[in-house]
Amino acid sequence: MPIDDPNLAAYWDDHDPAFNPYTSAFQSTLLANPPSDYGSRRVSPAAPRGYPAPTLGEVRFRLLRGPMEPELLSSLITSTHVARLLMDGDEQVRRSVLATFKCDVRCFMKRQIVLLAMVRACMWRPDEIQDIVRTVYCTNGFLSGVVKNNHGLTALKELITAVVVHGRLLRPLIQCLLREPLFYQSPELVEHCFVTMPYDHSKFLIRFAIVHNVELLSTSLGSRSMARCFMYARDRELENIETYILDCTTALATSKYGNYFLQRAIEYGGERLLVDIAKRIAADVVSLSLDQFGSYVVESCFLQIMRSTMAPLQLVLDAFLALGDDDLAELVQGSFSNYVVSKLLRVAKDPKPAHARELARRIERLPTAVHREMHARRVMVEVRKTLQRPQAIRLY
Repeated sequence: MPIDDPNLAAYWDDHDPAFNPYTSAFQSTLLANPPSDYGSRRVSPAAPRGYPAPTLGEVRFRLLRGPMEPELLSSLITSTHVARLLMDGDEQVRRSVLATFKCDVRCFMKRQIVLLAMVRACMWRPDEIQDIVRTVYCTNGFLSGVVKNNHGLTALKELITAVVVHGRLLRPLIQCLLREPLFYQSPELVEHCFVTMPYDHSKFLIRFAIVHNVELLSTSLGSRSMARCFMYARDRELENIETYILDCTTALATSKYGNYFLQRAIEYGGERLLVDIAKRIAADVVSLSLDQFGSYVVESCFLQIMRSTMAPLQLVLDAFLALGDDDLAELVQGSFSNYVVSKLLRVAKDPKPAHARELARRIERLPTAVHREMHARRVMVEVRKTLQRPQAIRLY
């Protein structure tokens, strides 16, 4: 079984020999306990089609004869029987199903309920968990075959939990997951890895995500997985993600899916990162506020008023107050930016009343034609509230 994966080797911390997956100890772990004669028996031929589905007792009898016949997984009824027998804890049934899994794993991809029952039956048996991991490691496309189904996703999560408990097979399992394009399309699975795995292992997932950020941020689910990586990152990995965010703030803000990742970074990042992002947003506040996706990011900066610092709100306010009348009028009338201006006035009214009133007066002095524009009407409502002029004459 091949162990070296040159495409992934660079992500491991090679300076620490304890985490070197290419040592002889690692190889001996993966190759230990070769399949027994039981697992190498010949599988019985499939029964002719058209016969009534076997009963629970008949399925159990067939399992006790040797390795499970893959035909038993072709039917939902017989698959359910197999899963039930596995849950009953019969040792011979478990060995029968595992033997077939090791030589014909793809038939389990269609019946994830059996896969889940098998993983649970083997949970506290290190040698059998090792057999499962070894089989998964050698099967390309395994993740894509199971992760789209609830039972399959649960089975994979429980397999990860079992491997963490036993500890010896984390490296090959992680490499197996990262070879699969669909891994980062399952934020729930990514988060499960961070919750269950020691950080010395899960940080590998973060390093991989940073390098492949373009692919991840090109999809909605990939962006959510990238956000999970940020939320659980520490030390050098966190510094690397923060550097990437600050280097690409504008590009992320205007990206269809990258803006979600940036908003989560604003929400969960530290105070220093939040201020640094706000500085970059303020420097390009006009184009970002006018953008369909960038407008959400501008709002995120000043909506974090419950944090310990008011600096982001002040930075955005100062940026708006520094605008010329033409730019301000364009933002007031913009189909996306009018929401930004309205919310900024509403949010700043209490913590920054002087600045909010100054901005409201600037907007009030704009030409009447601007006030009458469709999108500007929402802004004018907030202007009157900010200036405490509820009896102002309606201009539209």
